[in-house]
Amino acid sequence: MNESQQHTVVIGAGIVGVCCATYLQRQGCAVTLVDRLPPGEACSFGNAGSLSPGSCVPNPMPGNLAKVPGWLLSGDGPLTIRWRYLPKLMPWLIGFIRAGTPARVEAAADALATLHSPTLELYQELARQAGISDLVRPSDYLFVFGSEASYASSSYGWQLRRARGARFDELS
Repeated sequence: MNESQQHTVVIGAGIVGVCCATYLQRQGCAVTLVDRLPPGEACSFGNAGSLSPGSCVPNPMPGNLAKVPGWLLSGDGPLTIRWRYLPKLMPWLIGFIRAGTPARVEAAADALATLHSPTLELYQELARQAGISDLVRPSDYLFVFGSEASYASSSYGWQLRRARGARFDELS
C-alpha cells in the first residue's frame, strides 16, 4: 500500500463483503477483508446464494409484535431470547417495534428495492470479469406456506413487493 492509497476494512467475507472489497480495490483502496469464518460460510451460505431484487420487505412489519409470543413458545420458531439479556436488548426491541409502522415500512421497502434492484446484473458483470459467468444466473424460486392463515398474513409483504416491481405468480 502506498501512502496516498486509502485503507478500508470490510467486515464480512460473504458475497456482499467480497464484492464491496472488489469495488473498493477498483477505486484504488487497499482493502482488508475480515470474517470469523471462511469466505461464504455465514450469511451467504444461509441464504443459499439467493440474489433477489424482490427482497424489499423489511423484518419489522405491522402485526409482528402479536406473533412474538407464539415464536417464543415454538421450539423451532424464528425468535429466541435469553431472558437475562432482555434488559440490554430492550432499546433494540423498542426500535424494532417503532420501525414496524406502515410509513416506516414503506420507506424501508423503497430503500431496499432501490438497493436490490441492480443486484443480479452487478453480480453477473463481476462473475463475467472473473471468468465464472456460469455461477450467477437467473432462476425462479418458490415461497411455500404451511397454511392459508400463514399465506394470508403475508399479504402486505407481497403488496410491498408488487408495488416495487417484483413479478411473481401465485399458485394454489
